[in-house]
Amino acid sequence: MKKYLGAVSALALALTCGSAMAATGYATQNGGTTGGKGGSVVRATTGTQIHQAICGRASDTTPLIIEVSGTITPGNTKKASGSCNTKDGVIELKEIENITLIGVGGGATFDEIGIHIRNSKNIILRNLHVKDVKKSGGTTSNGGDAIGMESNVSNVWVDHCTLEAFGGENEGYDGLFDMKADTKYVTLSYSILKNSGRGGLVGSSDGDTNNGPVTYHNNYYINIDSRVPLLRGATAHIYNNYYDGINKSGINARLGGKAKVENNYFDNAKNPLGTFYTNDMGSWDVSGNIFSDSVTWTADGDDNHPAGPNVKSTTSFSVPYSYSLDDAKCVPSIVKETAGANNGLRTSNGQCKVDNSSSSSSSSSSSSSSSSNSSSTSSSSTSSSGGNGELGSNLSIGAGSDGSSKGAGSYGSVRDGDMSSYWSPSGTSGRISIKYSSPQTLRTVIIKESADSEGSISAWKLVNNDNGSQIASGSGVGVINFSAVTLSKINFEITSASGTPKVAEFETYGESGGSTSSSSSSSSSSSSSSSSTSSTSSSSSSSTSSSSSSSSSSSSSSSTGGSGICDGVNVHPNWTAKDWPGGIPNHAEGGDQMVYQNNLYKANWYTNSVPGSDYSWSLVGSCNGTGGSSSSSSSSSSSSSSSSSSSTSSSSSSSSSSSSSSGSIELTIQEETGGFCNVDGSIDSNNGGFTGAGFANTDNASGKAVVWAVKVPYGSSYSLEWRYANGSSDNRKGDIKVNGSKLASVDFDSTGSWSSWTSVSKTVSLSGGNNTIELVATTGGGLANIDSIMLVGNDLSRGSCDNSSSSSSSSSSSSSSSSSSSSSSTGGMGSACTSSKGNVTIKKSDHPNGYVVNGTFDGGCKTYTPDWGDCGQAEGQKPVFRVNGGTLKNVIIGQRGDGVHVYGNATIENVTWPNVCEDGLTVKDDATVTIRNITASDADDKFIQVNAKATVNVSKAKINNVLKMFRENGGKCYPIKVSLKDSELTKVREAIFRTDCSSSTFTMSNTKTSDIKAVCKGDGKCSY
Repeated sequence: MKKYLGAVSALALALTCGSAMAATGYATQNGGTTGGKGGSVVRATTGTQIHQAICGRASDTTPLIIEVSGTITPGNTKKASGSCNTKDGVIELKEIENITLIGVGGGATFDEIGIHIRNSKNIILRNLHVKDVKKSGGTTSNGGDAIGMESNVSNVWVDHCTLEAFGGENEGYDGLFDMKADTKYVTLSYSILKNSGRGGLVGSSDGDTNNGPVTYHNNYYINIDSRVPLLRGATAHIYNNYYDGINKSGINARLGGKAKVENNYFDNAKNPLGTFYTNDMGSWDVSGNIFSDSVTWTADGDDNHPAGPNVKSTTSFSVPYSYSLDDAKCVPSIVKETAGANNGLRTSNGQCKVDNSSSSSSSSSSSSSSSSNSSSTSSSSTSSSGGNGELGSNLSIGAGSDGSSKGAGSYGSVRDGDMSSYWSPSGTSGRISIKYSSPQTLRTVIIKESADSEGSISAWKLVNNDNGSQIASGSGVGVINFSAVTLSKINFEITSASGTPKVAEFETYGESGGSTSSSSSSSSSSSSSSSSTSSTSSSSSSSTSSSSSSSSSSSSSSSTGGSGICDGVNVHPNWTAKDWPGGIPNHAEGGDQMVYQNNLYKANWYTNSVPGSDYSWSLVGSCNGTGGSSSSSSSSSSSSSSSSSSSTSSSSSSSSSSSSSSGSIELTIQEETGGFCNVDGSIDSNNGGFTGAGFANTDNASGKAVVWAVKVPYGSSYSLEWRYANGSSDNRKGDIKVNGSKLASVDFDSTGSWSSWTSVSKTVSLSGGNNTIELVATTGGGLANIDSIMLVGNDLSRGSCDNSSSSSSSSSSSSSSSSSSSSSSTGGMGSACTSSKGNVTIKKSDHPNGYVVNGTFDGGCKTYTPDWGDCGQAEGQKPVFRVNGGTLKNVIIGQRGDGVHVYGNATIENVTWPNVCEDGLTVKDDATVTIRNITASDADDKFIQVNAKATVNVSKAKINNVLKMFRENGGKCYPIKVSLKDSELTKVREAIFRTDCSSSTFTMSNTKTSDIKAVCKGDGKCSY
């Protein structure tokens, strides 16, 4: 699991504690680099606020830590007044020192805006994503540099950042990480640099040679043409970096520049080391590096002096600091797991293992019904009452949310990582809740108010919605620590406020963190009950852990009535699936619940297993002796008309909590999930801030639509809320159609940029059964970009996209379902390009690493064939297409090369492989990959190879005659998660899914198979 730091109080604490959080490399020299250590902490969600924070210091040297979240753009970055030197449209760190700029919460994205450091020292930049910074051809900033340093700059540490362009100089970009005019003692570590013509330079011209030294370590270079880095007379220490895709030249030491190059790994690289574009040589001290078979070298000649193919040292020098080296063979996996923004600030321990920097100890005491009470008081100082500041992932990101009636904002705004959006109740009191698809164990909650309403909340309580018990209460918000509690839904209830409160973020964590609160004084008391599976942190205050054992952690206090959390739930062995067309007895869909051995379980995905046999089920809690009491509802034959048999209908919703006191649930549908049917356009991921695998981008025309399907048990009113971004200045209005009839219209006003997201909602009536919901553009610009639709109402579940109206809910279909299980509809299965509209030759001279896709590529159903490789099984062939995040659609893959290589989150749709060559598709990077409407035939080996920690979701695929459908890289354990649904497989000669990793999972549903030797082979967990 990737870890994130969720509160600046924890970050400030972590930055001062332990070597894992301290500067490394040459940044440790010349007095060291500490940034804003020891200074105050402020919050910023715009560039203007960053400038104001810098300008508001007592002096130019006063230490300061700036916590940044949300999206920073040129539009929200203005010059600030005060004793400082700032500018519009660029983050200007000029003539200052002792500053830390760090991304927190859901992350900090600097979109189309660069960071400029000039005449400054002791600067730290961490956990920031800087992208799309141009010098021409659009919005311009910082001379086209993502991060640029110049004119007497020293002691800068840039760590765990992602620096991204979308092309080279011809597209308007310059460097990702440039140093010039006396810039010294710099370290770039654990960062990603990708998709750029130029990685970075040290020295801007042959006369600018007084820069450095600089350290580059544990960085991930992806698809860079050159300058990784370019050293003009400078000294650099370059170790444990992973280079994947150097298109022209790599480390370029010239004009006396020296590079100590240790234990790096080079893949898909042309001339990875040498002196290039000049005869003024540099030198290199090399050891322990790996140059893979995909590395190529040109011959030595005028202005071209590659170090290979027989790479040897031409100098020798040492560095003045200590460091740990990973063996080069594990560098790719270590770097991919640790580098980049929003990746948990994790590091390597120097022994080929990832150090999660988590030193908090916890004792797992499993008491069946222990109750503990603790109280804590926190102030705005940096003291800590437990934990080490490493909170882990913010579990609210990707979860659901609901609440009492809202006065402003959106329920979803409290879990989007954006401090500029918020939810407000309709008065001075109200409830906002976070809901999980499976139970989570929590120890920390962080409540953040919007900047213009800080301190308005004067009394609150935190409640376990599953059983109604109070977890904590207090008089000021901030960081709330409590003993571990496992639940599916948690409520933050505001009981009084001095004005209308605005909750910007409701963050939830499984670890304990520092109790420092952004409010002036926050006193809270907590009381929690833990079930038999809960663990309590030994760092929690146990001063008053009086047993209070009579409190009985029974959930009988549930406001839904009845005698326990297991009432009305199916009891093993009489359980059925409702959501899958053709569902058969003793199968469950993700989110279904079942009572087994007097405990309540929730299915994590489609399964026919019994709880306890694998990870398909999560324990919700003990039935406390009541679980079987409603077993009369278990007989699926009796459920045809009795409303008490809601055991089947209520459990079908994967996003609901069955214990909601109102009966109303929230269902969020994204592009990669069930219930999403179609977009007249593409699924894209080129603009930041979206959730899930991407967003729906309609073509720019009136009448273009996005379509979803949802099932409801009976006709009623439901709230529909869309999360969207609109970077145009126009209102991209749309009509809401349900089952073909227009019911309402909705406005999608401008959000200022394509990476700024907000929500809009409408209430409409849905009919009982399956409903098709269309959002249809009514302007020539099409719709806004749609991230997701959230529906709120009674007993919602994902619908069928084939427009077959299903009768409402009930499990009375147990007899009829079996008759359709083998012939269920797949709705457009394999509807890829059926005939070629022309032929395109991809030339290696123009595309040395395959045709690179950034954004969306629509091939128009033409056949694309490279002029290299063959259709054999030789390893190391270049791909036909290299997808660097984005969408590849409407393509026929020619019969040469290695199909499609995927780096980053991507969508592959309407693609045909008439004859699979080496592999059809290879996932090369940690990512979520959505594949739909494809056909493929005749693979001598595997069709889809997964070489990274990835989630692969395949639907509507028609596959014929392959050895294996999916294969995790042999002997590796990333792990991976693969799903296959609504598809047809014929003649699979070895197995549909093969892995050597016991932690990897495969699920299959609604798929016809014939002539299959085996579904799964190896050590993974399979459910079908």
